[in-house]
Amino acid sequence: MATVSVNSLVSVDPAQLTGSVTTLYTATGTKFQLTNITLVNDTTTAVTATIYNVPSGGTADATNMLLDAVAIPTDGSPLVLEFGEFYIETSGTVQGLASVAAQVTYHISGKELNVA
Repeated sequence: MATVSVNSLVSVDPAQLTGSVTTLYTATGTKFQLTNITLVNDTTTAVTATIYNVPSGGTADATNMLLDAVAIPTDGSPLVLEFGEFYIETSGTVQGLASVAAQVTYHISGKELNVA
């Protein structure tokens, strides 16, 4: 049986979603346990966000969607997605987009894991 240990805690630098699918995080050289994604609409204009868990070599599509065009509150309240045992395999990515560019800030947290 494989032994799993935490290599490091990860908090991706916050950034804004664009209007086209963009890589938000890559599990480089290790498996990644995604613990949460927080999305904040920093304007008062309606906007939606779509988030994907894309396997290595894959593309963002309906088969790997985590969030599908969900409305982000316009009052600045965060939309927090919490994950328990959710893993991104080595070289897999978290990707996303917003219906309006430069309006939704994302924060991603998780754990890089050693699997031996």
